[in-house]
Amino acid sequence: MRKIFALFLFFVLSTFYSASADELSWKDKFKNFFSKNNSSPQLLNNENTQQDNVQGDLSSNIEHPDYDFSEKKLGDNDAPVKIIIFTSLTCPHCAGVHLNLMPIIKKELIDTKKAQVILADFPLEVRAMTGSLIASCLKGDKYFAFMTTLYQNQRQWIVANNLQEAILPYAKLAGLTEKQMLDCATNEYGINEMTRIRNLNTMQYKLTATPTLIIKGNNRSEKLIGLQSIQEIHDAIAKLYEEKVDIAPEKQQN
Repeated sequence: MRKIFALFLFFVLSTFYSASADELSWKDKFKNFFSKNNSSPQLLNNENTQQDNVQGDLSSNIEHPDYDFSEKKLGDNDAPVKIIIFTSLTCPHCAGVHLNLMPIIKKELIDTKKAQVILADFPLEVRAMTGSLIASCLKGDKYFAFMTTLYQNQRQWIVANNLQEAILPYAKLAGLTEKQMLDCATNEYGINEMTRIRNLNTMQYKLTATPTLIIKGNNRSEKLIGLQSIQEIHDAIAKLYEEKVDIAPEKQQN
């Protein structure tokens, strides 16, 4: 029965996620996802369970973890094309982008200095938010390695009964203790800041689903939604540089 449920849930998650407009509900759900006051913390299935205890614990975090919410860039800053890739950690199509498409993009566009890629976390539900917040406590190669590990093992941790136990081994591999992982995943400042960035991106780029690629160049931009091929990306870049050609007037006859 568990296997059937896991397969069903993964099928549901394989569709694009739609961004939620109810940010208060989003934050309330997230604050109740971990219980740090439990000696053996479990994933909370009831969103209202221990709400007061969890919120009180969050509000007591006066000093927040050392987050890094800066843009995660790959490639030359002077590259003529910028590709912003918005992904959510529990989106299977996003795993395809990260694991299958990114190596091709790196070879054909990043390494050749034709484009710079900016990886942007755009979590569309609570579990994705958890992974993104933990990743934001990691810097440099550790960040990219942690994200890759989560995408590689996506089918396991997104359906785990205990999310904390499921993600902990990956966090430890990245150098975080369990306490550090919990602090990163539940800190009030971190939740607010990631939500703020998410809202700004939603408004600026009119994001409704993941993965979404925003390709910029030649003072223009193209928006690609869904899992793309490298050819579709090349076509979008070529479109940015198509210039309107003025048709010369016919020569007047003498």
